[in-house]
Amino acid sequence: MDHIAYIKNSCELEDLLQGKKSVIVRGARGRQLPYDGAHPGDNVYFVKDSSNEVVAKGIIKDAVNSAPLGKKDPARLISENIEKLGLGDKELLGWAKRKHILLIEFGTINRVMPFSIDFLKTPQRDWHPVGYINKIRKA
Repeated sequence: MDHIAYIKNSCELEDLLQGKKSVIVRGARGRQLPYDGAHPGDNVYFVKDSSNEVVAKGIIKDAVNSAPLGKKDPARLISENIEKLGLGDKELLGWAKRKHILLIEFGTINRVMPFSIDFLKTPQRDWHPVGYINKIRKA
């Protein structure tokens, strides 16, 4: 399965590419993508900000979906993985309010020759499973 991940913070993508962090976190108060949808071996294509250009590709090594969490559990889960996530205390507090947490660890992440994707087929959210990237790749 191929996925598109929009990265709003360009430092996050650079940290992944430079190996300063190996895990990204996604979370919500309710179950939202990519919860239960990201699996080891899946490809993730990274798009910076709200552009339409894919600039990097990662392969998921591991994905940990939390069960619905109590009030203190999200902060504990994030704290246990803080080094891999490369987050600071302020960011930790933001994730502590989420009930559903997904930690996605990457085995490899590399820059790719930038290419455009068709936004008509990908709604503007930060994660979107696309099945096969060439379905939305512009020629």
